[in-house]
Amino acid sequence: MSRKTDTATPVSTLRCLLVLDIITTSAAIPLYALSGAMMIKANERLGITSELTGGDLFVGSFLCVYLGISIPAAIICWIGLFNSWSWSRWLYLICTAVSLLLGIAIGMFDISVQWSLPNAVTNLNAVFTGAILALVFFSPISSRFNSQGPE
Repeated sequence: MSRKTDTATPVSTLRCLLVLDIITTSAAIPLYALSGAMMIKANERLGITSELTGGDLFVGSFLCVYLGISIPAAIICWIGLFNSWSWSRWLYLICTAVSLLLGIAIGMFDISVQWSLPNAVTNLNAVFTGAILALVFFSPISSRFNSQGPE
């Protein structure tokens, strides 16, 4: 069997997972924004007001900078993985690790009740991310990423 037929099914699976990853990532960002807006409105209806503190402004500013960097990095990763570029799986792994670590760090400053739908979408996205990482590092198509440059 040729190399192309050996990896045809895993490549199709990878591309399908990449599409699902893009969809869930794209859905999670506005869902979190909507969740925050819903919480502000709910607090206003209950008569709960809160002033922004320096910590809130720091976390908000940090999230804006993080999204400004991570969204272009994710797009570059998706394009690279779709085209089997050798460096793309490592960039995807690094972006995933940084995102998880920052999520833990931000979680230390955020104690709130939230709408569960954004969390469900994020958890589903984590499953797709894990499957993508498993495919590009441990399946037969991992050899496609070992060559130099785009195939």
